[in-house]
Amino acid sequence: MYLKLGQARTNPVQYVAYPFSGRPGIIGPMSPPRSIRIATLGDLRDHDHRLYAWCECGRQGYLDLDTLIARCGPDRSFLKGHLRIRCTVCGERVDYHLHAPVSGYG
Repeated sequence: MYLKLGQARTNPVQYVAYPFSGRPGIIGPMSPPRSIRIATLGDLRDHDHRLYAWCECGRQGYLDLDTLIARCGPDRSFLKGHLRIRCTVCGERVDYHLHAPVSGYG
């Protein structure tokens, strides 16, 4: 569809492509992006996010958010430096990062 100069497009529709889903390239209107606030352990739990941790000794896995919230409280920030988590095997501090929920697969 071509628009003449100065002509406004009425009711624009955006489409989204899912190239790796095995579906056709263009499928339906795209919903507007949803913004959420994630700043605390309680926010992580409420929005189904997880923390993945790993240690220098080789241990790695997802942290139990319910246990963290029971110990630190739901208003505790999860940003680097706010949680000091140690490995249960070697006692060294572990590093961690956020894993967002994955939807649309399966």
